Amino acid sequence: MPGAILCHSFTGTTLTLCERLAGETGAALHRIEAGGPGPGAIGYAVWGFRAVTGLGGAPEAPPADAAAEAPWAVLAAPVWIGRAALPLRRWLERAPPLPDRLGLILTSDSPRHPDPAFTELGRLAGVEDAPRLHLTRKTVETGGGDAEIAAFREALGV
Repeated sequence: MPGAILCHSFTGTTLTLCERLAGETGAALHRIEAGGPGPGAIGYAVWGFRAVTGLGGAPEAPPADAAAEAPWAVLAAPVWIGRAALPLRRWLERAPPLPDRLGLILTSDSPRHPDPAFTELGRLAGVEDAPRLHLTRKTVETGGGDAEIAAFREALGV
């Protein structure tokens, strides 16, 4: 049975990375959609406010048990104001069953490793020490990150 990738992407960067990983591993890709405005001035303002306040509706997401039977799973989202994007955090608040082999992916504009966002995401997912992958938007858009992705896959065992 293939793994599962649960992905929220606002601008398409995180989705591009998740599609690449799904293609390389044969994993099922499940999208977590936010609804509401997309990229642009209004979208950034609305989602920035929601990221800070935690307000906003439930995301359109796969069922809570989407990864329950998978031997491994990856949770992926962009970083919003220092935190993993709200739609993925909201999905995790449902306490979905996740496999023991779990990896975390965050994308951002900054080359700085978002340790606090990874820590929060791990706490929400119920893991303290999971393989982590952080790539910048520029790296993903240019098709880079081969070494980082390979190291992440090796750490995850896929």
